[in-house]
Amino acid sequence: MTTTTDNRAEGAWYPRVLGAVALALLLMNLIDLLITPRASAEQLLFGTMFFGPAAQAATVVHILFFAWLSWGCFTRRPIMVWVTIGYCVYLALSMWVWTARYGNQFAEAPLGALLINAVVTLCLLAVCRATFTRRQSFVR
Repeated sequence: MTTTTDNRAEGAWYPRVLGAVALALLLMNLIDLLITPRASAEQLLFGTMFFGPAAQAATVVHILFFAWLSWGCFTRRPIMVWVTIGYCVYLALSMWVWTARYGNQFAEAPLGALLINAVVTLCLLAVCRATFTRRQSFVR
């Protein structure tokens, strides 16, 4: 099947959906930064929990990343395919690291934690696959 300009424009909904999700995450992090007092701020980055001012700095990193991701998806930049895939892989790895480091509440039901992590990882990998197969929709 050949890709025409019409086919690319037809699939433009997918980058817009990813852009809307990134924009929603940006707004959530911005609200968190503005409303949460510095002393009680918490943020997760690379599977590690940060507290206080370090958490607010990590929140700023998230805000900048989601701003870039939403802009790139709305403007259909081809690099955003790989950024989205990389972020989904990062989320899956971060979730496993967090569970291993801070998942004490799963001590009573380790199988449940493994199943939850496996299902979420599969969902994130499905997003990676969908993004990769729709990479032509990121070409303007």
